[in-house]
Amino acid sequence: MLTYTPGVAGGLTQTAAAQDAQATVNGVAVTSGANTLSDAILGVTMSLIGVGSSTLAIALNPAPIVSDISAFVSAYNQVQSRINKYESSSLANDPLPQGVQAQLSNILETSLAEFGNLSSLAQLGITINPNHTLTLDKTALQQALVGNPSGVAQLFTGNNQGIADQIITLAQNVAGAGGAIPTQVNALGNDVLQLQNQQQNANFLASLQKQDLVGQYAMLSGTLSSIQNTGQFLADQLGVPSNIAGLNALMGNNGGLPGQSASSMDPLAASGFLGQSGGFPYLF
Repeated sequence: MLTYTPGVAGGLTQTAAAQDAQATVNGVAVTSGANTLSDAILGVTMSLIGVGSSTLAIALNPAPIVSDISAFVSAYNQVQSRINKYESSSLANDPLPQGVQAQLSNILETSLAEFGNLSSLAQLGITINPNHTLTLDKTALQQALVGNPSGVAQLFTGNNQGIADQIITLAQNVAGAGGAIPTQVNALGNDVLQLQNQQQNANFLASLQKQDLVGQYAMLSGTLSSIQNTGQFLADQLGVPSNIAGLNALMGNNGGLPGQSASSMDPLAASGFLGQSGGFPYLF
């Protein structure tokens, strides 16, 4: 405590040293460097305003718990909705999401009698819909919290075997390191790499086949060109039209001129040079 004296150097005089606030809570002496106590009773903050006594009534505030359970229901519904969506499209007939959905439903539907008079979510106002999602009745949940708060807590986390504990364990087994989902993702990734390698090999083989065909066609083109040149040379030497198709048409079906037989084409037909058909051997 300080007092002020006008006209005196400094003007302030300490008349009493500062002390911690002192109180007795449920027979236990407690102190605080401020005029508030927050450690005497878990979750309760008390303001000290003067000397005296008072009675403190403590009641459960269900609002935060209702909010947390409501968030749990929303998250659960998101998981089930995604499973329902993908099961009808890209993950149709995939046993993994079906198995996860079945295990989640089993956790919620199994009665937990060892936790007292609260053994199911239905007693908390939580119902399971046909599409595996949940519906929360907040009024029923508040009543359960007021009437049996410890039972609600036990239902979710009792002996590390409550509903929340089982769902956490399932999530770790499915999505955690070494779980079903990472294992499946790795397997699919390996399949993709294998398909990519097969595609690269197929492209390489197709390229080799293309080169081989191009070479064969080039050789065939050269052969045809050589045959054409040979035919042109023979046509020039024999004095016949250079157009092979025109020559065949001129010679007719039997290789002779119109109205003539092959034998009348002396001396070629007579010598047998034109062959039985009257054409040039190996050319026509």
